[in-house]
Amino acid sequence: MKATLVNSFFATVLLAASHALASQGTISTWHGHAAFEVTTPTGKIL
Repeated sequence: MKATLVNSFFATVLLAASHALASQGTISTWHGHAAFEVTTPTGKIL
């Protein structure tokens, strides 16, 4: 139960952060579990 709550919290935070970044021309892509990438407006991939 606690792990599910923690996972839900992090998923919500990631979703909110990706929405905020996308509105500025930054693209975030979630590849699953703990893998994601962030592409800046200049094309740099983090």
